Amino acid sequence: MLLAVQEELPKPLRSPNGSSRVLFVDDDPLVRAMASAMLEAQGWQVFQACSGEEATQLFSFCGKHDMPVAVVIMDMILPGGMSGIDAMHQLRSLDPEVRIIASSGYFDSDGKSQCHSMGFSDVLPKPYSMEDLSSTMLRCRSKNADDGLALS
Repeated sequence: MLLAVQEELPKPLRSPNGSSRVLFVDDDPLVRAMASAMLEAQGWQVFQACSGEEATQLFSFCGKHDMPVAVVIMDMILPGGMSGIDAMHQLRSLDPEVRIIASSGYFDSDGKSQCHSMGFSDVLPKPYSMEDLSSTMLRCRSKNADDGLALS
């Protein structure tokens, strides 16, 4: 039974330079740990950040050191000065093609369309399951295939 489940998990997305890295941004350490474990089980290399400022610094560092990030999962409500929306704009200025997924427990019925209009690639409402996370990553993988990015 476990083998059947593993076959259904999406393969990690790879950008043209071979990245299968995801940056997971959330101020809750338990959420970061659980989501990272789920993503790693799917074959992703996970970097974690607890604030928008840390996410921007880590994303920039990875880009400068030939370790580009393919997907960012961004909590919308972060402590400190930079919100998830502000951080998304900063990351887009560094890499306009990066897939950024908005995550929050506070989305209303218009939340998904609002996030898309702001520039997010997808939405992952909290709380989410392994299946929800896998489906969202699969949608990002499919969008990258449509955009001509190589997949593994």
